[in-house]
Amino acid sequence: MKYLCRKWGYMINKTEIIKRLVRTSAAVLSITVLTGFGVYEGKGISSATAGTSREVEFSEKPAFGGVAALTAGKTKDGGIVSESETAVKPVAVSIQAKNEWDGKVICQAAGVNVRSDASADAAVAGSMDRGAVGTIESYADGWYLITSGNLHGYISADFVKTGADAEADAAGLYPDTYTINVDAAKVRSEADTNSSIVTVLYRGSSVQKNSGATESPEWTGVTVDGKTGYIRSEFLVKTEKAYKTGLTNEEKAAIVQEEMKRQQEEARKAAEAKEKAAKAANTSVSVTVESTSASASSADDLTLMAAVCQLEAGGSYDGMLAVASVIMNRVRSSRWPSTVSGVIYQSGQFYPRGSKALNSVISRGPSAGAIRAAEAALAGTDTVNGCMSFRSAGSGYAGTVIGGNVFF
Repeated sequence: MKYLCRKWGYMINKTEIIKRLVRTSAAVLSITVLTGFGVYEGKGISSATAGTSREVEFSEKPAFGGVAALTAGKTKDGGIVSESETAVKPVAVSIQAKNEWDGKVICQAAGVNVRSDASADAAVAGSMDRGAVGTIESYADGWYLITSGNLHGYISADFVKTGADAEADAAGLYPDTYTINVDAAKVRSEADTNSSIVTVLYRGSSVQKNSGATESPEWTGVTVDGKTGYIRSEFLVKTEKAYKTGLTNEEKAAIVQEEMKRQQEEARKAAEAKEKAAKAANTSVSVTVESTSASASSADDLTLMAAVCQLEAGGSYDGMLAVASVIMNRVRSSRWPSTVSGVIYQSGQFYPRGSKALNSVISRGPSAGAIRAAEAALAGTDTVNGCMSFRSAGSGYAGTVIGGNVFF
């Protein structure tokens, strides 16, 4: 015996799995009985006769990826399928969603509660934020039973999208991204090897698809640092999307605790840096007052850094702070010495030990502005966003110009 899935015209027999899901406004799945005996996997519909067609409704909506039973209910033409006309044992029918998003929801607001039961009065099990995705297990009376990460519970259909609407929403929130799978890939201005090169990306780099670009099997439109271009599709591997998930009450509490610890640690480090800078400032004043013959070889970190900043940036406070930021960025990097003096005295970088110019500034005492700039950098201020090099602004190097130097 065969049935016709009305919307999709997909023929099945009594031993096959229904492979198409029909969702109507009444949230039912309809099938048409095509043969006379009317047996649906052991369930009788005796009112159907040979050569006739009748539509029978499920009494409840089939679950996505789960099961649904054909039980007593009414036919589309008003006839009744009584309990006596159906088998004693309900029969499970596997349902496979039409596409990925028919079986998923995407949340449309922040902090939407997911509850332990399909009721606004039920206990809150957790929540989902805008863009969080969940897998549908079932639907009833305006509520979806979903699983999202470790969160399992009911969410109101008023706050989610599913199906084609969810698919379109997710495409905007989660654009396609790719990883470069060759040593170097040129991003070109047009889908043509003769067009100009926008930039070059290296193996492992990530790039986002430009949904507005012209489609081509050989070329993929991409966006890189705000610029658009094209890369040969063979040089790209699509990255699996990581959708945001809901959070259980326990997970949310753990995040709050972790954030509190982070803030406390940052406050502790800031206080230590401030105390260290204050001690260094007091020491530098003492050195300046007690000895006019001080030299670079005996100067403390604050004085040494202030003197270098003054020589490199002149009287510009912003320029001196930028130079001090570079010095401290190098101190924090594994590529450079881990001390201020080590960075400054490194061969071919700032000034060598015994430099007359450096000794002259230290013996006179760096300016108050240079001292303040060095203090700020020692306390953690970075005005060059992690840059670790600079040249004269007229050198032709690309970067951020501060004072008379360009930082990169």
